[in-house]
Amino acid sequence: MGVDISPTMLKIAKEKGKEAKAKFIQGDMKKLENIVPKSERFDAAICLGQAFSYLITNSDIHTFLYGLHKILKKNGLFIFNARNAKKINEEYLNKIRLEHMLVEEKLQLLVLAYNTRHSRNRNVIVWRPIYLMKENDKVDLQIREHKIRWIYFSMLKKVLTKNNFNIVSTYAGNTKEKFDEDEHTNMWFVTTAK
Repeated sequence: MGVDISPTMLKIAKEKGKEAKAKFIQGDMKKLENIVPKSERFDAAICLGQAFSYLITNSDIHTFLYGLHKILKKNGLFIFNARNAKKINEEYLNKIRLEHMLVEEKLQLLVLAYNTRHSRNRNVIVWRPIYLMKENDKVDLQIREHKIRWIYFSMLKKVLTKNNFNIVSTYAGNTKEKFDEDEHTNMWFVTTAK
């Protein structure tokens, strides 16, 4: 079962998963216990792609974890990733940066970004990607804004424990390299529901 607040993202997921027996639900990840049928309980949940980083406040995180715990079976696995607030790099803030460039026969894409700290929470980075695309001789420009929370490892450990999750392992990414908060930007958690 997949949950996303965006109808556009759900449409893409349905297209990609046509042959899979996956069910997709539109809804807010902070309201899992209200959008997932009460009869459904899961062996595992995965929250990757920095989706957890869109939980901006401590209340958002608690609400999400509370709802997730309700839909997981006892000892259910929860794997997710987040950004380490201790490793926010000031060099990437308050300037326009080239993030990605792609040049193919029918598609050219340039992604620039302008990142700033949020005015009320220094651990929230406002990421403003600027997409300039030329596809099949049609030019398009899009500017978006995303608020992405970076969180301290120690705080995340406490909130997981408080919300009845055991931490099994933490990694520096999708490899087996152990996470070091003084060294790594990405935190990948493997947890189980108590």
